[in-house]
Amino acid sequence: MIVVASILSLLPSVLAVADDLRSAPPELACRQELLLLEVWRVQNVVRAWDYQHERRGSLNVYSYGWLKIHANQQRAIALAAFCPIAVRFGAGELTVKSGDEIMGSVINGVWHSRLAP
Repeated sequence: MIVVASILSLLPSVLAVADDLRSAPPELACRQELLLLEVWRVQNVVRAWDYQHERRGSLNVYSYGWLKIHANQQRAIALAAFCPIAVRFGAGELTVKSGDEIMGSVINGVWHSRLAP
């Protein structure tokens, strides 16, 4: 019973931290994710990302580099690019494309690959 009381006493501080994360700008809340995108940009997998529309974004990739990496890496990159949308709006959509070809999308935090059956 003492352990439960100790844990419950920490709850207000945990909730305060969670509230701070929601109010943090995407540049801070998604710092690691944006660094991941930069790493893949340098390796010629990611070309650019854009968040000009509310609740929508796009990730432009090089098809050769994108198709060469493992599906788990594609998912991680797409979810990293979705992070600023999630922080700002809580939900939305990110389209992953190479030129006019759609490679997949993240809808409300769920990755949908064009290559998956």
